[in-house]
Amino acid sequence: MRYSQSRTSKTKGSQRLIQDIVDAHPELLNAHIKEKIKSVSTREICWKSPLQQDEFAEYRDAAFLKLLGLSDLTGKLKEFWPPKGPQWDALGKTLDGKIFFLVEAKANVPELVSFCGAKDKESLKKISAGLEIFSVGSIAASLTWIGNVAFTNMLTDWLICISSRKLLEKKPT
Repeated sequence: MRYSQSRTSKTKGSQRLIQDIVDAHPELLNAHIKEKIKSVSTREICWKSPLQQDEFAEYRDAAFLKLLGLSDLTGKLKEFWPPKGPQWDALGKTLDGKIFFLVEAKANVPELVSFCGAKDKESLKKISAGLEIFSVGSIAASLTWIGNVAFTNMLTDWLICISSRKLLEKKPT
């Protein structure tokens, strides 16, 4: 599903910060990623969302796979996680289509706190099974955040934690 994110003066926190970085200053995010991940250092990164030209939309389920050119994984995703999975704050990929970026933005610690909204027994079983695939160790976090980490583990090789505030402090004037 695609979710348009209206941009108003009330848009704040991680949502506003990731919109600013991805849409207006992707070079800051790209430079940080390229510095930390050697296999990305020579590749060009293309951000697919959130972009102003797409109403700063966020994507989930089959829609995020389609946006990244990964529609062939829709069946695997349905087996791995129930409908209404993580709604990604930002999505990107390398131009060669070999590396994908699924971003869950957090501007501060309280944003990590959320709860599982699933009620259906089958959905809860899928979520539990998905979380068993990924071991978080001693990290204390919300089920939603851990679920996003599990998703990232299923589809990519890295979990990248970025301080969006620090990146914005470096933006060109």
